[in-house]
Amino acid sequence: MSGEICTRRNHWFHAANTADKVRRALHPSYKYTAVEVDLSFKGGQVYLAHDQHDNTVDTSLSQFLSILVDTPLKFIVKFDFKDVAAILQGLAAIGLSNVSHQHTIISNWDGVRGPAGGSHIAMSGLEFASRVRDNIPSSEISIGLNDKWHPATLFFSHGYTRHHAHQLANIPNTTSALRMTILSQTRRDVVVSLFHNRKILVWGEAGFFEAEWLTTNKHLCLDADLMGPGWWVLAQYAWIVLLVVSAMLLYCRFAPVLKKPAYRHIPPDSSST
Repeated sequence: MSGEICTRRNHWFHAANTADKVRRALHPSYKYTAVEVDLSFKGGQVYLAHDQHDNTVDTSLSQFLSILVDTPLKFIVKFDFKDVAAILQGLAAIGLSNVSHQHTIISNWDGVRGPAGGSHIAMSGLEFASRVRDNIPSSEISIGLNDKWHPATLFFSHGYTRHHAHQLANIPNTTSALRMTILSQTRRDVVVSLFHNRKILVWGEAGFFEAEWLTTNKHLCLDADLMGPGWWVLAQYAWIVLLVVSAMLLYCRFAPVLKKPAYRHIPPDSSST
């Protein structure tokens, strides 16, 4: 297993998709060791953007690669491809830039259908892995799942299944990129199956329950590219708060009634007559 993705020793900057974020991610004073960028095809070229409708776009892939070449420190750089056009043009550009000689490259694509995800996968994980090896032979390959939020999250039952573990296992010599909020709700036997002889990179939002999961499972071999709580985690926590507040209100409403002593009729003492 690679020593680059094995333990939670890396300090990640997630979604460094603007010039300012790139500058902070690569600046020595911030002490990041790994940076993740999203790649989307827009207006005829590949940009650092989460999707084609991202209005904060100000940096192209070619500009980012030039910055990486001039960066003296070694970084782990994860390219998260968001569409097929970005894959086709982006992999070729990254391969020709030779940044992989200086930095550790991770190429990611959500090539497996995940929990509540759409049925259409524009490019299979196997095809993506093959294209990465052709263009960037030294790149690590990360396969994610196109999962989505589901109401089951509110009941801590929106997890991965053995089917997902089997699908990922069918793409050999790759890292599995798993969403932290879903992994933390996955059954223990499935977690064991997911981690069997595989490298794992967990990503996404994390709150109290997710942090507790990482602490409990610190023996597992993984790296963690995590952010603070966002709408996914906040919706889950808001539901918990709502349940707790509702229970407290019900208690306050009925507790006085439950504590009131019941009236018991005591018949007169017949001996006193």
